[in-house]
Amino acid sequence: MLGAAARWPWAYSGDGRRDLRLDLLRGYALLAMIVNHTVVGNSWFYAISGNEVFYTSAAEIFYLISGLVLGMISARPPLGDAVRRIVRRTRTLYLAAVGMSLGFAALAFFSQLRLWYDVQRDLPRGWEDRLAWVAGVLTLHESFHGAQILVLYVLYMLVAPLALLLMAEGRTWLVLAGLGVVYAISQYAPDAVQLPFATYALAAAWAPLFFGGLVIGYHHEMIGAWWRRMRGRPLLIALVLVVAGWFLWLHISGYSAWPALPDLLGGREAEMRPQRLALTGLFMLVGYWLSTWFWVPLRVSVGWLLLPIGQNSLWAFVAHLVVIDLIYNTPFHRDEMSLAAGTLVHGVALLLVWASVMLRGLLRARLRTA
Repeated sequence: MLGAAARWPWAYSGDGRRDLRLDLLRGYALLAMIVNHTVVGNSWFYAISGNEVFYTSAAEIFYLISGLVLGMISARPPLGDAVRRIVRRTRTLYLAAVGMSLGFAALAFFSQLRLWYDVQRDLPRGWEDRLAWVAGVLTLHESFHGAQILVLYVLYMLVAPLALLLMAEGRTWLVLAGLGVVYAISQYAPDAVQLPFATYALAAAWAPLFFGGLVIGYHHEMIGAWWRRMRGRPLLIALVLVVAGWFLWLHISGYSAWPALPDLLGGREAEMRPQRLALTGLFMLVGYWLSTWFWVPLRVSVGWLLLPIGQNSLWAFVAHLVVIDLIYNTPFHRDEMSLAAGTLVHGVALLLVWASVMLRGLLRARLRTA
């Protein structure tokens, strides 16, 4: 795909070792999270976020890209360096998950602030129960205020070194076979693979997103070479775009042409039915192609916002939860707002998260030079 840059002036040039297209797409996924999590009732931003009723969600794209990036980085020898990076990242994710749960719980216990999560429903009331809950948070058996997304990420990262070791020894087939077995069990006997951790979704059902991305990322050079040699590539690209466009039209039309479509496509993301998994891969592929072909206008128009957020995804994720609570405790916020007001609130939320990312980068740069 990168060879198109010589013929098409808007194409991605592929400069540097980091694939900025993935940063852009991850930034888009976080934008969708910020918009969908900040309840305002009406907003133009829902048109680009999916409003949690699209065929795939921001969380699914987030896990898929995380696996892709980890696989691409880990493909560079030696393997020991990759494992050390994974250990450091896992430690950071664990501390973030625990810190988020305990920090937002402390706000709930010692203040009257309105939080994103339902305090009465999701937190214990008695002090003895609260102490047990804290112990559960430390062992990842309990979580609060969105930390479930990070808990699932931690579990995947703990298994990732084993998958990388098998792939480094030429046993990618074993990784794929194990992944297929675990996923099949999750579809037919989910209780058999239910883990006692406070995860965002059933870990076995969502594993193909992260570990499928890990395999693709690890073998990205081989896959890229195969793609460049493939005959009939323009026909395949056209077919993928037509199928994706058809599904997009059905969504925009409100499924009026096929009312049962959401259920047929596995509408509940927690179950991750095969058809939903396939659609996630479809739209991820289309997004990657579009960011390749139209990189220059995308970077000029939205790169200033999406790239910093995508490159600092963990910080942006935690920051967006803080921003949501700040907005919820302002006098002008309502769960049902006018289109103009809701769009304005979403715009402010996005800019606040972006500003926190930029400020963090500036402070870190000054500390390094001090």
